[in-house]
Amino acid sequence: MAYNNKFKIEYSDINNRKTVIYIKEDNYNGELITLESFGSEPLTIKWYGEGEKKFNPIMQSECRINLLSTKNFEFIEFSDFPEKKYRIEVLKENEAYWDGFLVPDNYNEDFVTPPYEVSIKAIDYLTTLKDIPFKDSNDEFIYEDSISIISVLKVIFDKIGLQLDIYDGLDISYQANQFSTGILFNTHINTRAFINNLYQDNQEAWNCEDVVLELMKVFAATLKQNKGRWEITNFNLETFNFYKYSGITGNFLGIDSISQTKYLDDHNLKIVEGSSNIEIEGGKKSLTIIQDKEAKEPIIKGGNLFDDAWINSSNHKYFSNNGFISRENNGFIFTLEYSNNTYATIGEAQTASKSDYIGITVNYNRLPLQTSRIDKFIDFVFESQLMVDYDHPPERITDPTFDEDIYQNWAEKQLQDFFENLTFGHYVRIESNNTTKNQTARLSYTADYPTEQLYLWSTNTPDWTPFITDTQDFDYIEARRYIRRYTLNQESKEPMNFKNPDYNYTKRFNMYRVLFLVGQYDEYSEYISLGDEGTIKFDISAPHFWNVQNYHTDVPTKYQININRVNNTIKRIEIDHPNISLEIEKEYQSIIKDDNVKVLETIETVLGDGNLRDLGALQKSDGSLTDVWFRNNEELPILQHTANRIIEQYSKPSFTFRSEIFGDDLIDLNDIIFNPSIDRTFKIQGLEISDKEQMHNIELVELSKPFDLSVYEAIESNKSNGIPLSFLTGDQSNIYDLSFAIIGLLGNKEYEFIADTIVDELFALQNVDGSFNEYIENGILQGDVTFKSNAILFYSLNFYIKYKMHNQSKVNKAKSIVDGVFTFIDGNYFNNPIKLGFDSTISTIDNIVYYFGLKLFDLNVAKKLRKSIENNLVKNGSLIYGLQSDSNNFDIINDTSLLLKVYAYLFTKNSSYINEFSVFESNGIYKNKSTDSNESIHISGLAALCLFKSRNYSEFNSIKELIRNQLLESNGNSLLPKSIFLIIDSKLKNNFFK
Repeated sequence: MAYNNKFKIEYSDINNRKTVIYIKEDNYNGELITLESFGSEPLTIKWYGEGEKKFNPIMQSECRINLLSTKNFEFIEFSDFPEKKYRIEVLKENEAYWDGFLVPDNYNEDFVTPPYEVSIKAIDYLTTLKDIPFKDSNDEFIYEDSISIISVLKVIFDKIGLQLDIYDGLDISYQANQFSTGILFNTHINTRAFINNLYQDNQEAWNCEDVVLELMKVFAATLKQNKGRWEITNFNLETFNFYKYSGITGNFLGIDSISQTKYLDDHNLKIVEGSSNIEIEGGKKSLTIIQDKEAKEPIIKGGNLFDDAWINSSNHKYFSNNGFISRENNGFIFTLEYSNNTYATIGEAQTASKSDYIGITVNYNRLPLQTSRIDKFIDFVFESQLMVDYDHPPERITDPTFDEDIYQNWAEKQLQDFFENLTFGHYVRIESNNTTKNQTARLSYTADYPTEQLYLWSTNTPDWTPFITDTQDFDYIEARRYIRRYTLNQESKEPMNFKNPDYNYTKRFNMYRVLFLVGQYDEYSEYISLGDEGTIKFDISAPHFWNVQNYHTDVPTKYQININRVNNTIKRIEIDHPNISLEIEKEYQSIIKDDNVKVLETIETVLGDGNLRDLGALQKSDGSLTDVWFRNNEELPILQHTANRIIEQYSKPSFTFRSEIFGDDLIDLNDIIFNPSIDRTFKIQGLEISDKEQMHNIELVELSKPFDLSVYEAIESNKSNGIPLSFLTGDQSNIYDLSFAIIGLLGNKEYEFIADTIVDELFALQNVDGSFNEYIENGILQGDVTFKSNAILFYSLNFYIKYKMHNQSKVNKAKSIVDGVFTFIDGNYFNNPIKLGFDSTISTIDNIVYYFGLKLFDLNVAKKLRKSIENNLVKNGSLIYGLQSDSNNFDIINDTSLLLKVYAYLFTKNSSYINEFSVFESNGIYKNKSTDSNESIHISGLAALCLFKSRNYSEFNSIKELIRNQLLESNGNSLLPKSIFLIIDSKLKNNFFK
């Protein structure tokens, strides 16, 4: 199809970004028509996914265009037209945005006086894949032993016809490092997995939607159209490395890295008031993935002789052809005749037939080899049917007295006589090339050991050996040598059996040689052992026949048939073993939260890691099978990774957020949306955009992140009598550090008990006057009593009380402590005319900390302190460290000055203080990289808190990750920075110093 632009719509959206819509028509050769007028909402694009599960394999999309008709039926051409006649292309700022085809059944036009709006709809055609069989362009079944997944997807996308580029955004690999061309190009599959009733007359191709669903399920991926391209991404990722492929040629185009976070904070993106809804889904216990492995490939590739085994009617795809064969339905014949019709003696016919043969090579790793001696054999299945070519008597047509019933009886007798007298056979040449044992050997027929082995291995065996001979029926296990003994089935080789279309002639070939030697030990030698590498080749000659003739004795002339020739139609060649039980199902389960009750719905799949004969087994690019995959430093089977990936997103209660939003930024389906107010990260599940007004109806689902408990665990492991220690050595814990720890440990319910234990200990240790000394050592309070320590403890306990309001027993203890601390502070540090708290000096920071505690304790008292701070500690618009110092500490570049600016921002919310952070960074104080300075880490953590509250999220995340890395190497006084990290790494940060 050749699409050319017919109509053009161009406008600017509310944010002054240009949108261009092209309506293209197949084989259109006219001039471009620019539509100056269009509907009030000219373009709406919708990506479906709302209400679906968090893991949604296919995200379909559509667009609706509203035209403005200036006369009746101006756009009536869009009401009825052939499928895919019109194509829609949408550009935003000259970049591809959406692509699809108009559908004729969605034309809508009001029957009123013009002008009026006409609505037309286009779809990306993903919805139609369920109606399209997975076949090639000639409507033939696709039989590919090993084809890349990217090629399979291109076959499907070619059926849609948009020729959009394909972006592989998957994060997993079967090698330690990601491939430079992506995993979908380097992972191969056998397309026979996508055919039902394979090798049967009623075989049926999967539809293309089911193929896509299967491919997406195995990788926990989602297919969607985004920005005018097909994207395949893992559903739980925040960043993507896209490996790009041309939608036209399939060629690799390069790599794009995308990491896009937008913030739903009424600044970056704004919520339309009254439009929001939050739904919380409970956590799930487990997920089970079941891989259906019932569909198997034959051991001998192409041995079933079905359509997929043939290149053409005379060339087999997998067998070497050293003679003349011709396909006959689902089988083949040797076309040349080796019989008494063509040769003078049977010996000549037999000799000539050996030059006309097929060759079948099988790798050892495909053989059903066993470990036990009694099972060290293979059964060679040779399903064939003797077919007699004969002429009917001419009287059948010319003689009016000819009796058909009588004729059929005479014909049956003649054929019976023919088969009873026929001599028939094939020769076989079986050669093993064992690279492990460095041995080449052949099997030859022998009559010396008929009850043990009809074919004997030897390194000097003649080339050809008889094939159609007696077969063996199992008799018993000989205990002394532990081998199978047999009786001979002398009837099995008779030609009469081979006229039966369902006759399976099976020869047993041992993988060992055993001889009984008188006066010596038995000779036992394994020629092919389990684990050996090598190949075994079967050459099967053309059949030879003798006594191909008529049998007319006593047969009335008019009922005599005339036999021309006989041939053997070979219908199936396979290797089997009666004691092999192939795996037909494999289960992968992931359990994250054993205390959850509900489980996720079981996922069923065909693809996955498997064995050689599993049609759904994923392959490496060299055709070998995958067995382990790499992701996040874990090596697991692909479906175990998938089960883990999915349950990680469902194990905890998760939010679904629905709202109308707007903002300056253009929303992309790959955007990660962070909502600071609830401290949660979301991905876009469903989206509808009214383009001109840039209004978005959006459904967001929470992206659960693996919870890093290492910092909690580090605090929990370093305790004395249940109290976290400030130092890694010694039994000292600072009240200042414990105050931050009380808050930080509230960030995870599993570790709240440590905060509770601290409160219990403080309740027992509190001084009679309500105060606390600077630290606890050896179970008692020691050190000076300071305003600083008591102020921060007052704040942290009030925070704890508000957080634990539903746990009355813990709250009562904390309230008792807080009442005592308040009485002490008020009576000892505020007996001065300026109504500020101080001991030896007036500390701005300590007063601010105490103020935040009072906000939670008694708001009226807090307001009075705030007024005193504003009246006495603000000079020329700047907060200074203390009244008794003439110098302004804001001008000094040190930790103390940075901390002062931090609390200045927290108190005033004046962003000018944050703007000055960069001065400290350039002097090596802010974002200090020294692992020895825990005080610097503590101050940097509080600075990060200010950045979060001022919506500088990228800088906040940068510092948070820096602190995380620093804590991994932290020595010395580590409780304080770890506690600060726990606060800024959890939703506690929203209410901390609020």
